[in-house]
Amino acid sequence: MQEEMTRAEGETVVEPAGGTPPRWAAPVGAAVLLALLGGAVLLTLALLGAFNGKVTDADRAGCLAALTPAVLFDPAPFGDISQADEAFLLSAAVWQALSAGEEPAGDGAGKLLVTGDAVRSAAAALFGPDCAPNCFTVMQQGVVFEYDLVEDVFRIPVTGQIGLYEPRLESLSRKKELFTARVAYLSLDDYAGENETRPAVKTVTYTLRGQGEAYYICSMQ
Repeated sequence: MQEEMTRAEGETVVEPAGGTPPRWAAPVGAAVLLALLGGAVLLTLALLGAFNGKVTDADRAGCLAALTPAVLFDPAPFGDISQADEAFLLSAAVWQALSAGEEPAGDGAGKLLVTGDAVRSAAAALFGPDCAPNCFTVMQQGVVFEYDLVEDVFRIPVTGQIGLYEPRLESLSRKKELFTARVAYLSLDDYAGENETRPAVKTVTYTLRGQGEAYYICSMQ
């Protein structure tokens, strides 16, 4: 339906019903469009943030704590935990169980005792709940972790040093729940003076998965 508007000179002009849009309509429309575009940009950035999250101090501390028993025994590369050497998994878990909680008991013959349950729990804490290595006697750098199948206990000799390296976190990035860590291996036999930086023997890359306050080692290359 159309309406007629007559100018002062008598000329008749036909315009759409509703008349001429007010002058403020175009600026308001542009503002709404800009707001929509801005919202889309913010949503995109939020989604990107969810995939590439910020790495916190707690993340660094948690990853470093998980990496320490692994780096100690210098494992061969593995694409996932199912490919990791079982002797390495056990050795790292034994060391973790020794280091956690109360001081381990002794057997009266100069050896420390660590139960199989403690070692299995430590393996799950380091490498994820699906990691359940079979317990057996292992040797690392000449030190024997003797396993007693009957008592389900490891006997560990008291020694000044177990393992080869300690980690230094060179970089840590995050994508969703996965962390990529570049780790420098520092020899336990190498000491640095004040204001000196210990040289890295080598640098490797680990992948860890964060779950709550837990950090599980997934792979190493």
